[in-house]
Amino acid sequence: LIPRRQEREKERLHAMLRRWLSTTVGRRGASSAAAAAGRSSSELVNELTARGLLHATTAKDTATLQSHLSAKPRSVYLGVDPTADALHLGNLLPLMALMHFQIHGHRPVVLIGGATGMIGDPSGRDSERKLMAASDIERNVQRLRVALEKLLADIKNNNNNNNNGVTFVNNFDWYSPMSVVDFLRDVGKHFRVSSMLAKDSVRSRMQDSDEGISFTEFAYQTLQAHDFWHLLQREQCTVQLGGSDQWGNITAGCDLIHKRTNAQERDDGVVKQSVFGVTVPLLTTAQGAKFGKSAGNAVWLDADKTSPYELYQYLLQTDDRDVVRMLKLFTFLPLDEIAQLEQAHGAAPEKRDAHRALAEQVTRMLHGQEGVDRALRSSQLLFGGKFDASLTEADIVSVFDGVPQSEVPYMEVLDAPNIVDFAVECGAVKSKSEARRLIKAGGLYINNERVADAGVNISPEHLVGSDESFIVL
Repeated sequence: LIPRRQEREKERLHAMLRRWLSTTVGRRGASSAAAAAGRSSSELVNELTARGLLHATTAKDTATLQSHLSAKPRSVYLGVDPTADALHLGNLLPLMALMHFQIHGHRPVVLIGGATGMIGDPSGRDSERKLMAASDIERNVQRLRVALEKLLADIKNNNNNNNNGVTFVNNFDWYSPMSVVDFLRDVGKHFRVSSMLAKDSVRSRMQDSDEGISFTEFAYQTLQAHDFWHLLQREQCTVQLGGSDQWGNITAGCDLIHKRTNAQERDDGVVKQSVFGVTVPLLTTAQGAKFGKSAGNAVWLDADKTSPYELYQYLLQTDDRDVVRMLKLFTFLPLDEIAQLEQAHGAAPEKRDAHRALAEQVTRMLHGQEGVDRALRSSQLLFGGKFDASLTEADIVSVFDGVPQSEVPYMEVLDAPNIVDFAVECGAVKSKSEARRLIKAGGLYINNERVADAGVNISPEHLVGSDESFIVL
């Protein structure tokens, strides 16, 4: 492992900055997603159900929800708390549902919880969250917005849908000027403690946790409920999306809106407002593991945290029992095309056509065709493939993760050391005699190219990667 020179690093960072500033949305290809464009709202609930994206709804039945969505384009909101500076694969599922709403003509609203992130959602947790610093939350809010804007705008453009752009909001904007007294008078009076205690997120902590639950996290549901009310007034949001663990918070919002509109109906003649909650499933694999985790670590949507190669490989290794379900959930491939892949997989599972389709579709959606190409080129390195100049440091490191590495000053490369000496210094072999025996037997390679002569000298031409900082022996 040869450390990059300062000038090369400076040039690389400048190039990255230029690319970042000049990025335009819609540059990624997702031809299969375009097939969904133009679908009417009347098909949406059936589509979500067929794909397994509809876990539950507060509507009395799916026909009621479908009637609401078919009447006119609706505003639909999804909340994301900034507990990290990037999203992981598990976060993608509710975003996929939101994208389907967008494709079918509805307007997506994404709420990034600058305020609720300071409190901490108790849903799905058996212990208290550690409170984050306000500066960390603000940084996460900004980074998540950039990532979500890029992802959702790409999907929108790739579906040729120009009528329903994404609106981003931050609940810190309406909570920061509100006093505690105002919140308790205007919002808190509509909640009953008995109902709040009955929520799964609260009851499980009260019963199963020695430390119980703090008032801070206990009150979280009132904040998310008020978010729904606020967005109904401000953005005309009548549908809230979320994971199935959000059911208690979502129903609290629906209840709050019904109570407040009932009060207005008595006072002002306002008709009771119809609002709905829709949840998507929380996924586990056929093996019982949480989907989106690799060896206990999150699989991130950010290429700087999880390279396109690592993402591709994770999806390629999907359990045979899960692959068709994941194609329905995480791609926009038409259902009849997925059925064909399912049939082909059943007939010849060793060909892994369904797995490759899943890996390519999701990698393309998140990282563009360039990301797919990088992943494929990286994969070929393990089988003697040629090192491509476009492969980044992250690509090469992820491919050779776990392989012994060593650092050698760049000046030593300029001194053109002999391959035998270089192999010993890097630790690839224990002695010069071992290196010579390997070369004679045809077993020593530089960047996947066989070394035929022990007189070969290392030079800068042997450096590979987009920043020319690696030599692979």
